Amino acid sequence: MSHKRSESRFKDRLIRDLRKKGINVVNLHRGTFDLIIEGNRPYIVELKRMRDKPIGVWEEGNKGFTFTEEQTEEISNMKFPPIVIAFEKNKNYLLTPEWVQEEVSGRLEHGTAILSIKYCDFPKPLTYEKLIEEITRLTTW
Repeated sequence: MSHKRSESRFKDRLIRDLRKKGINVVNLHRGTFDLIIEGNRPYIVELKRMRDKPIGVWEEGNKGFTFTEEQTEEISNMKFPPIVIAFEKNKNYLLTPEWVQEEVSGRLEHGTAILSIKYCDFPKPLTYEKLIEEITRLTTW
């Protein structure tokens, strides 16, 4: 399955499941970021599929993702950076706005931020069900 198609399927499922929980989700389609999750505190959300070659060079055990130059620049200037949901098969990483901003700001000299398990302190992966619970908790406090 292609990278774009798997991200699209994940996005559709996430939107459906959050709406079932009563959370309004706005699909930004082909914008710089993917979604806005509304709630007591709205969040911009970026979805990233974890890949084996986040840097373009295969390195065992170093899954990750890359922000575009535009995303990197936007995040570095945002007062409220996005939540990032990085996903692969049965592992989902919920990356908080603070985590995202800290990791991106440390990589600005490269023009584009490359975040990988080997070089970043990723949180413990979540199951999809736990991911939905955590997003619900964040937006309905």
